[in-house]
Amino acid sequence: MILGPSGSGKTALLETIAGFNLAKEGKIELDGEDITKAPTEKRKMGYVFQNYALFPNLTVEQNVAFGLRQSANRQQRTLEMLDFLGIRNLAKRKTGKLSGGEKQRVALARALARNPKLFLFDEPLSAVDAAAREGLRDELHLFLRNLNATSLYVTHDRTEALVLADILAVIKNGEIQQIGNANEVFTYPNDSWVAKFLGMQVLRPEWVEFLDKGHAMVGIGGAKLLTQVRNNDASKWVVVFHPDDAQVIKHSKELKDGSEVVSLIIDKITPLGPLVRVELKGTVLFTSLLLRRQYSELGLNPGDAADIHFDAGSLQLVPEAKEDVSNPELKSSQL
Repeated sequence: MILGPSGSGKTALLETIAGFNLAKEGKIELDGEDITKAPTEKRKMGYVFQNYALFPNLTVEQNVAFGLRQSANRQQRTLEMLDFLGIRNLAKRKTGKLSGGEKQRVALARALARNPKLFLFDEPLSAVDAAAREGLRDELHLFLRNLNATSLYVTHDRTEALVLADILAVIKNGEIQQIGNANEVFTYPNDSWVAKFLGMQVLRPEWVEFLDKGHAMVGIGGAKLLTQVRNNDASKWVVVFHPDDAQVIKHSKELKDGSEVVSLIIDKITPLGPLVRVELKGTVLFTSLLLRRQYSELGLNPGDAADIHFDAGSLQLVPEAKEDVSNPELKSSQL
């Protein structure tokens, strides 16, 4: 899985691997074979495009058969793929009349018909409406698991990455920033840029004191907070955490400086359907997402004092990315 923002080079990378673009340097290998200069049709890859790239004037059967023009068993292979994806009943229907899920199955059948060694997915769910996206994502996940197929999937969607990825690479400006097990990347980002892109909050500490191996104490908003450290090789540091690793609680006058709680003021409250976004300000900026029930029970309003309590072991101390080091005003990343 390749995860990155728009313009980071995800599609260009995929197209180069597929052979649509010429690699200017480096080498592309598939099963130990150098295919850097091999033509696209010789690379044994199945490409599923962002908009599926189906021919609307052709039937489902004709679309699936399109990539098998040189195959002697073209008709048999086409019908096998239609049966495998459960869309043989759509064989004579024009693809322009299909639903999003049906189009996805046709695109998969066409890619699978060539018996590829590798599937390439170019954000195939980005054009699907939000209501249908979750169901299609789960179907795709199940399909790939059952097929036991090797796939390279690019997306800008963090949820897709968490659901679909085994190995995750985060890309920025054409360069891989971090690669590893998907859960590990989401839990232990390499730096502040990766953390913010993955939806984590970022706070710049007032001071840092390294303790035993793997831990450090930091000062944030008058509080002393214990953090985990995986990389001591940096000159500038930030504290990162997922929003659900910190709880908004009513302010207690008994709190003293040096506690593990940061006291702030409610600045803005924004309803988001089943959730409520609460923005706080003070010595740091902080944003929390609460369930509507949680928000109602707290009874908080703009201007009220509130405290932020961090879950034990949830805070990570990571290097500050170069673009953040150049921004002295950084206090927090916002959701």
